[in-house]
Amino acid sequence: MSIITPYGSLNSLQDSLTSLLGDIRDLRTEEIPCSMDLRVAPIIDKWSYSLIPAGCIAGSVHGHPILGNCAHVHTSQLILIDPENGWARTWSRYYRLGACEERVTGSRTS
Repeated sequence: MSIITPYGSLNSLQDSLTSLLGDIRDLRTEEIPCSMDLRVAPIIDKWSYSLIPAGCIAGSVHGHPILGNCAHVHTSQLILIDPENGWARTWSRYYRLGACEERVTGSRTS
């Protein structure tokens, strides 16, 4: 199987999403998380809002339901990609993969 995910494995990704979905369902029926959930949660002090880089796909898109055809786009966060079978799944939708540009922007250290 050539599916790649930044979450380690498909099982790990499914477990994380199942947990998140469960929390969202709970919040829809209750106003706040239950006291037990908060009692075991770690404390983050001196916190602020911030942004983190997230993996995505950049390129030109054809037939996007909102953007139409655009020469330069960045997708939402990349969740799964299977270059061998020609598809990717971002947070918002599937994409069919065309030709790969073969260059990656940004620096990598080993």
